[in-house]
Amino acid sequence: MPTIKDVALACNVSIATASRALCNTGYVSAEKKNMILKAADELGYIVDTNAKTLKTGVSKTIGIIIPDIGNFWYSLVVKNLIVEFKKYDYKVLILYSFEDSETEGDNFAQLLSNNVDAIIFTPTSNKNRRFINIALKRKVPVLQVYRCAYEDVDSFEVNDAYGAYLATKELMQEGCKRILLLSAKVDFTPDRPKGYIQALSEGDIPVDENLIQLFRPDQSIIFEIKKLINECQPDGIIAGTGPFGQDTLSAFQEMGLSQDKIKVIIFDNLDWMKLLNITTIAQPIEDISTQVSKITISRIAEKNKLPADKALHIKINPELIIRHPGK
Repeated sequence: MPTIKDVALACNVSIATASRALCNTGYVSAEKKNMILKAADELGYIVDTNAKTLKTGVSKTIGIIIPDIGNFWYSLVVKNLIVEFKKYDYKVLILYSFEDSETEGDNFAQLLSNNVDAIIFTPTSNKNRRFINIALKRKVPVLQVYRCAYEDVDSFEVNDAYGAYLATKELMQEGCKRILLLSAKVDFTPDRPKGYIQALSEGDIPVDENLIQLFRPDQSIIFEIKKLINECQPDGIIAGTGPFGQDTLSAFQEMGLSQDKIKVIIFDNLDWMKLLNITTIAQPIEDISTQVSKITISRIAEKNKLPADKALHIKINPELIIRHPGK
């Protein structure tokens, strides 16, 4: 395996000069830099970032653990985070927990072994306290996003209970009285049923527990939705995730239904929802990405003060965007 010493010898320069050129730090003339980069390519040399991290104690890498690979919403947020962190000269390492606490623990172990400078994750449970403690002991900031499983760890959430309240009130204004709520069955998720029940109570509509249905967020529920439509006869449906919204429309297609008969509101404001003119509960992606990146960078800068005296717990409200299908 070629080393930086081999590159330096090939170019008849010092190892320090080769290092500056390859790491893009310090001054090296353009001519000499191009010669060094060309030699590195020909020799097959790549800078050993792990060795660099061990030397400096800084990896300039942020780890992100995503719970659901099938939910496009997470991809959009991570895409924005990558752009935001690049402004601070940080790279992003992405892992998936698949809504499994054991896999989440493995993700933490891998990120910590890679000496990341911070970890952002959506907790699947509160069973990985050991890894949280190790991270904080190493002065690695940890930020929970969308769910809060650890009260002493920073969190950034979207108020989905309020989103469900807005969606329920809108469907009630459209004349719906039997509203089916399809929400995620996960630990520590923002409480959509709470907002749903509050809106019904304000409209003097009795709560039918059969109309509150919780499913794993990575579960396909087309069959279950068709069964619920036949058994519960809803006149409105709130889909708590983008994938649940897709499954709802697939169920409609298979049953020959339209939104003229059963009105639909879907959480997340993805492009396909805009194209179909579907009313949505929109989560502010840009605001989320900006604030999450700023909190993370701020905590990295203050890492010598970790664990923090007081955890930050920020919650922002989503927005109802009203559209009319078929128009």
